[in-house]
Amino acid sequence: MNDELKELIGEINNAFYKLESYMDSRLDNYRYFGFDSAFTKLFKEAEKNENYSYDNCILIGRYWKVLEQIRYDHDQGDYDNLNALNNNDFNKDCEEISYLAWDRIEDFDKFTTADEKAEEEKKFSITDVINFNNWNTQKRPKKQTNTSYIWQGNPDDELPELYSLLTNEYKLISPETTLEQFIAIFSGQPIEDIKPIQWNAAKNLNAYFIEQLIQIKKISKAINNDVWKIAQQCFVNGTNFSQIIDQYSNSKVGKPKHHNLIDDLLNTL
Repeated sequence: MNDELKELIGEINNAFYKLESYMDSRLDNYRYFGFDSAFTKLFKEAEKNENYSYDNCILIGRYWKVLEQIRYDHDQGDYDNLNALNNNDFNKDCEEISYLAWDRIEDFDKFTTADEKAEEEKKFSITDVINFNNWNTQKRPKKQTNTSYIWQGNPDDELPELYSLLTNEYKLISPETTLEQFIAIFSGQPIEDIKPIQWNAAKNLNAYFIEQLIQIKKISKAINNDVWKIAQQCFVNGTNFSQIIDQYSNSKVGKPKHHNLIDDLLNTL
């Protein structure tokens, strides 16, 4: 391992430690690090012949697990520091962490070790079924497919009406949004096939919109899907909804500005 990679690994480790410390309120201030740029350099350096080793591949695989854990905790608001939501440097780094964990998985796959690949590619045969019954071992989990929301009620009538209200009358979503694009968000489609919608109003109103759809039982989430994780994929800049809802719920007003627009349009359904 060359000195440049050692130094870079040290910087990344320190950055993770500072971010986690800030989330846990063990650090009062947080400054932007730039995880996307750092990992781009890491991938480039780690691929060099003198740096490509089993230990470094294992390290990069563990980095992905840390990224995914932080992405989930940030999306859920599962951290102690209440000031973090308003820290732009912190949120910018967390957005880059989400991008790395979700959209750069192919870069991480380059460092999957041979034994990890062998385990992934291992064939499942009847002997495994027999051994399962004989040894009462844990059942092999079925792979879940992440999907968009599932509309409850009469989607054929209600979704076109809601689309028209949001685009034409209230102008809360981009007029470039197609009806098919809008319906896909509420029809249990594979999340990777979803084209995110541009919300034109305040972000807290977007969070309130989803929250109210849940409250009036117009949407549900597929098994093993997280409601805010789905929002992140269905709306442009649809992050931190859970924290935003906690913030306005705990304020003196209790609801975001212009919430009456959402209340009025949903009352028409």
